Amino acid sequence: MRAYPNTAEFRPTLESVINRDSIYLFGRYRKFSRKISQTPWLVHDGAKPRSRCETSASEIALKPICEALGADWTRCSFCSAGREDVDVRMLGNGRPFAVEIPDAHRNLLLPHHKVEWESLAAKTDAFEVMFIHPADKHVMEWLGWSSERHTKVYVCMVWSEDPVSAEVVERVNATKEMEIQQRTPLRVMHRRANAMRRKIMHSITCEIVNPHYLKVSLACSAGMYIKEFVHGDFGRTRPSMADLLGSKHCDILQLDVGDLVEEEDMKDYIPLKCREAERQTELDRAAVTSPTSEKAP
Repeated sequence: MRAYPNTAEFRPTLESVINRDSIYLFGRYRKFSRKISQTPWLVHDGAKPRSRCETSASEIALKPICEALGADWTRCSFCSAGREDVDVRMLGNGRPFAVEIPDAHRNLLLPHHKVEWESLAAKTDAFEVMFIHPADKHVMEWLGWSSERHTKVYVCMVWSEDPVSAEVVERVNATKEMEIQQRTPLRVMHRRANAMRRKIMHSITCEIVNPHYLKVSLACSAGMYIKEFVHGDFGRTRPSMADLLGSKHCDILQLDVGDLVEEEDMKDYIPLKCREAERQTELDRAAVTSPTSEKAP
């Protein structure tokens, strides 16, 4: 008689993994604090990395969105059109940014979900998100491309070692379309190639606070290092603010990004539904604040 082996006594275990297409959102942010980095700033000086700042722009913007979508914000990608230093405020019309959210548990983009995306926009005394709405994957590429085409308006407080006269300020304010040659700043040499970059300072306006302190507003091409333009970076930026004022040395005390001036043709490169949604939001806000929108008694 043939003997058959005993039937194995075990139960099969099945494991399934479901992946969902990434969700893309587009918006703008303004930063009113000088203690918020754009992305988490980790310092590796011990057993484990520690955060240099309490929070970051990407964390503030992503957390309420990911909570609504059922996603992990630490797995999301945050991309913006340029960046500002921790101690620099971002004002004006805000900096464009986009986020990629992978494997969200809830897809609020489906037609039956009527989502008020503005309700997911983070708003605090230190940070504000505006014009948040759905986008597509091309917005990430567009942001990288557009960051080099902005004209940026900066406002800063400058100290001059030598006293500055009204005649000198008048001469400096007449400066237009000046080429600024900047070698890679010493503070970023550890992550940037040592190269000469030519930027354009379109205009500059100085206001005397007292003979040694100036409020300076300047419009320049994207990628210009304003801090180095003011103090000269040991001669690596020419001409510097000290060169224009004829002072031995200048230093920067505070810096704000006043605005980002976008070229009209750049709007064609924003995904169409992003531009339409952003424009509709502007129209809705204008209708609410317009006196003509109030109903007659």
